[in-house]
Amino acid sequence: MRTANLQDQNELIRASNRPRGRFQIFSGQTGESSGGMGGGEDNHQRFARLVLPHLGDAYSLARWITANRTDAEDIVQEASLRAFRAIASVAEGNSRAWLLTIVRNTAYSDVQGLGYREISQVTGVPIGTVMSRLARGRARVIKTIGGKSL
Repeated sequence: MRTANLQDQNELIRASNRPRGRFQIFSGQTGESSGGMGGGEDNHQRFARLVLPHLGDAYSLARWITANRTDAEDIVQEASLRAFRAIASVAEGNSRAWLLTIVRNTAYSDVQGLGYREISQVTGVPIGTVMSRLARGRARVIKTIGGKSL
């Protein structure tokens, strides 16, 4: 992803968190802080420290899942927004794994809404093949959980 896109995304995040009804100028310090963060680190600083270093990996995963540059960028943008919304509650630790999980779940959420025809178009596989693969997958899930109904 280009640096300009990341800067635009950061500005959008900041703008979405502005108090309604008054103008606020951002200079990198927002004063938003979370009680669990040390040293007065605000959500934007925490996001920059924990998430931004891993956006390349996030894009690579999204690109691998979607096999499409534009879709991958959309997924990373949505995952970044989800990560920002949850940044105050994330524990210190492996932020890369946390972000990649969000990317995977975001991609899965996007795919869930597709019908057979859309899946066929996205994957380049005939619609009959899509239907049979999904049927086999459902059968494996049912077998794995012991025949209980979904």
